[in-house]
Amino acid sequence: MLTKEHLLHESDVHWEQPVHALPRYVRESFVIASRRRGRLRHGDMKVVGWSNLKPNAPSISRGTFERRVFWLKDYDPYENGGCPAEAVDPLTVLPGKPGKVTDRVVRDVPPSPEPEAK
Repeated sequence: MLTKEHLLHESDVHWEQPVHALPRYVRESFVIASRRRGRLRHGDMKVVGWSNLKPNAPSISRGTFERRVFWLKDYDPYENGGCPAEAVDPLTVLPGKPGKVTDRVVRDVPPSPEPEAK
């Protein structure tokens, strides 16, 4: 489960491709990593993004760090709507904030247009 404590030391989120090119959802999990920054692995799953930590982020235990990883299974996204429990809309992912489940994730509704800058 994601908590504010887990996200407190994130500096940025890296995507392997432009976020708008990703499917309507990605799976969000935490992994234990030996580095604060750089590409993460998540078993044999397709990793599409990860969080990087600030240089002063504390280790959780002897040089290990808790970081978010965003990933997909071979059959993602579901064809008939719906989503897995760990799914979030990649358009809502920001450093230090958990991703959100939106209508786009659950029902494959197009994202709301972004407001025009004034």
